[in-house]
Amino acid sequence: MDQKTGSEFSQLVLDDGSSQNRNYYMLGKCKAHLEFSAEDILDDYAEAINLSKKVEKNNDLIFEPHHKLVTAAYNAVKDEILDVSFETVFILLS
Repeated sequence: MDQKTGSEFSQLVLDDGSSQNRNYYMLGKCKAHLEFSAEDILDDYAEAINLSKKVEKNNDLIFEPHHKLVTAAYNAVKDEILDVSFETVFILLS
């Protein structure tokens, strides 16, 4: 699957009106495999984290999107795809 097909698929997933954190988490994983930009991937993981705050049960944190966000950000910086700057850190933490 190429990036164009991946983009069309991602719109189908998100256009169903569902705002489940799992959709954004899986979308980020798919984009990572299709080699989308690091910003796109990190945005999806960040959205999954924001949505996971709404579905936490018994105040238990949903760990997967947090782990993937940190891992993807680390790999992007390590591979010099993202520059470590104040703005990058601020965006990731917000």
